[in-house]
Amino acid sequence: PPRGTLPGPTLYPPVECVKMTTMAKRRIRGNVANMLTYLGTLYRNPGEALKEYISNALDEWQEARSRGEVEGPCRVSYLLEKGSVTIAYNSPGMDEAEFAEAMNRVADSAKPGSAVPQIGQLGIGIFAFNQVGSSCTFYSKKAKRSATTRVTLTSRSDEYEIGTARRRESLDSPGMKIVISGLNHDPTKLRGPIGAERLQRLFSEKFDSYLREGSLEVTVSCAGAVRQVLPSDVSLPAVGERFREVRVPGEGARTVRCQFWFDPSGKGRVSIRHAGVPIVEELRSANAYGLEDSVFSGGSLRGYIDADFLNPLPARNGFEENQDWLLLIQELQRIPSVDNYHRYPVKQGMKQAADEGENIHHGQHDEDVFSHHKPYPLLQNLRPGAVLAVRHQRSQRIAMAAVGVIDRSDNIVKIPRHPFSHRSTGMAPRP
Repeated sequence: PPRGTLPGPTLYPPVECVKMTTMAKRRIRGNVANMLTYLGTLYRNPGEALKEYISNALDEWQEARSRGEVEGPCRVSYLLEKGSVTIAYNSPGMDEAEFAEAMNRVADSAKPGSAVPQIGQLGIGIFAFNQVGSSCTFYSKKAKRSATTRVTLTSRSDEYEIGTARRRESLDSPGMKIVISGLNHDPTKLRGPIGAERLQRLFSEKFDSYLREGSLEVTVSCAGAVRQVLPSDVSLPAVGERFREVRVPGEGARTVRCQFWFDPSGKGRVSIRHAGVPIVEELRSANAYGLEDSVFSGGSLRGYIDADFLNPLPARNGFEENQDWLLLIQELQRIPSVDNYHRYPVKQGMKQAADEGENIHHGQHDEDVFSHHKPYPLLQNLRPGAVLAVRHQRSQRIAMAAVGVIDRSDNIVKIPRHPFSHRSTGMAPRP
C-alpha cells in the first residue's frame, strides 16, 4: 500500500465445511458351502488330506489317555475299495451334541485351549474329505454304553445330516468309522494318488515319532492285502549330538529338539515338526531366510527339528512367519557347519584316494574303507576322522566320498551333494 496508508484486511479463501460422518460396520457374508469345500482342499494332495484323520485320532486318543479312559496305542485302519475309503480308529468319538457344536464352530476350534499338546489347531480336518471325494459319513461312539451317532457331509453344501445310526450300522466299542465315497481317484491302483503303497510311505514319514514310540499303529488294506505302517529304518550314524536341544530366546522356556544323521547318499532331508508331525518337510524347499542354503539342506544330513512353539498354517503345509519363526532360524544358523571345500579330481585306486584325503587333512586319516555297495553299514564302524573310499558302480572308479564324516559329539559335517564327479570334502572343527 502507499506510504501513510493502513494495510487493508488480509483475504483468505473461503473455508469448506466438511460434514463428519460415522463409519458403519457391516458383516461380511459369502457362500458358506463354497467356503467349507475350500477349507477341505487346502492340503498338498489327497494323501495329505487322508492323513488328517490320523491326526484327529491321535488328538482324541491323547485327550482320552490323559483322563485314563484308554489303554494301549491309538489304532487306525484304512480300507481302500473301488468306490470308497473307510477309516476306523479306537479313539473315543463324539456324541450328537459335540458334533453339532463342532459344526457351529468351524475354524474356531477349542483345541488350542487343551492342556494336552494337539496336532490339529483349527478343527477343519473334518472337511478334509473334500480333496478325496464328494461325500463323507461319520459313525461315532463316545462311550461303551452310548449310542452311535451318524453324520453325513456333502461337498458344496452348507447342510449336514445328523442322527442316531441304525442298529446294523452301530459300532461295538468307542471309536470312529469314516466312509468317504464319490472318490476323485481309484484307491485300488497301487501307485495312484491314494494307493496303498503311497499312503503307507506317507504315513510312515508323517507319523514316524508316534510309530517309533509305539503310541500309534496304522494299517492300510487293499484287495485282501494288509500293509502295516512301520517307522522308517534309520541305520545311519548320528551327528550333532551337542545340538539335541537348542534354547530359543524370547518369552517362556522354549526348547528346540533336534536329531541328525549323516546321509552319504546326498539325498538326506531335514524337516521341521510340530507335535511330532512334519510341517516343513524339506528345508531346502522352504523359504527359510537362508537356511535353505545351509548344511541342513545340502543332502548330507537327515533328521528333524521339533519346534512345538511355532504356529502351523491351517493346512499344516508351513508355519506362520512371525517373530518366533525368525528367532528359530537365527538359532539354527548358529550351529556350526563346514563351508571350506577342497576340490580335487577323481583318483584311480583306493590308496591314491586315501593318500589324497590324508594330504588334504594333514594326517587326520585313521582308516580306509572300501565298498562295492551302499556304504551305510560301514559308517557304523568308522572312527572320527575316518576316510571313506567308495567305488562308483557304473564307472568302477574309486573316489573319496567324505573325510571326517563321523563326529558323534559336537559338529555336523557337510559333504558334496554329488560325490562322484569332482570331489569336495569338508571336516568339522575339533571341539
